[in-house]
Amino acid sequence: MYCLVLCKETFGSGNLSTALYIREILELYLEAEFIKIANVISESSLKTVENFNRSTSNPKLVVALHLRQCSHLVSLLDKSIPVLSIATGTDLNMDKKNEVYFRLMTHLVKRSFAVVLLNQPMLKQFNELWPDYSGQLQVIHQAINVDVEHANHYKKDVLEAVESKLGVRLQPFFIVVGLLRDVKDPMFALKAFLDWRNQDENTYSKTASPINYKSYNLLYVGSIEEDTENIQQFIDEVDGKAVHRCDTLAQKELHSLMLSSQALINCSVSEGQSLAVMEAMFLGVSVVVRENPGNCDLVRDRKNGLVFKTPEEMGECLTHLEGNPEIKKQLISAGEEFIEGKEFQREHQAKLYSHLIQKCLLPSA
Repeated sequence: MYCLVLCKETFGSGNLSTALYIREILELYLEAEFIKIANVISESSLKTVENFNRSTSNPKLVVALHLRQCSHLVSLLDKSIPVLSIATGTDLNMDKKNEVYFRLMTHLVKRSFAVVLLNQPMLKQFNELWPDYSGQLQVIHQAINVDVEHANHYKKDVLEAVESKLGVRLQPFFIVVGLLRDVKDPMFALKAFLDWRNQDENTYSKTASPINYKSYNLLYVGSIEEDTENIQQFIDEVDGKAVHRCDTLAQKELHSLMLSSQALINCSVSEGQSLAVMEAMFLGVSVVVRENPGNCDLVRDRKNGLVFKTPEEMGECLTHLEGNPEIKKQLISAGEEFIEGKEFQREHQAKLYSHLIQKCLLPSA
């Protein structure tokens, strides 16, 4: 089998992580002879598709990650080549609002033998957008790959390396993870954190708190993906005193750094399924997330994490977490139990993908 995986190859992105996992499945479970990951934003991808069309290998399959970003390249494929599409979040949540983008996505959906959604909210939204789609639909969660022992072993070293690079002592700190783009809304957490840090002691609680608010830092880990006005404004506000930023780290280094944090904060306007949130849960790190369907599919407020809508609520969540050690332990334990569910296990997900890919390759497909 010759498989072409289309995605935006941005270091540290969830799409690239998924693409690499799909490649692993194709190699280990389906014995694919040749697998190529093509960067959808590279001009060379046009030649890659052309060569793929000409290839005499059989069978052939295309996996497209992101309905809008992959639409043009898929339109250049030979009609006989089956396509498995994976909706990744931003396409369904944000791109649907743009008429041109929606047409592009509709073209890819119609061309796809099967479409994978990351969770039930995305499946519901897909059915609302394309109620007449007659292909295969499958919910398959993101696959996380976390080595807890390795993360703990290098925890101190990674923290010291990051602190040395930034020239500060970070602990205690909250961490925000993800490439910087508008949908991640990094300014939201920055302002909310500074308001929380600079508050009078009793602003967020009715009783005196033992929390030393001024001792806390906020660390963003993520390179700039979209150089927009909002992102530039955010960069300008990172003061290097209480708020810090470093570029995207290798996955194992990031996991070690997460372990040193008080909690992971996700303040995205929308999410498909946040790998960082899932990885934090698996590592035993508290999660505090902004309310949106993708986040709330993973985090149940006051059950396995905390959910906020407004900056004020985010501050209340931080106070609740830091002022109640026993509750924090309970939330962490519930998060670990949740993420150990069968649907999040890589072996289970690999079987689902393998079965779906085999369906795509049937002669009738």
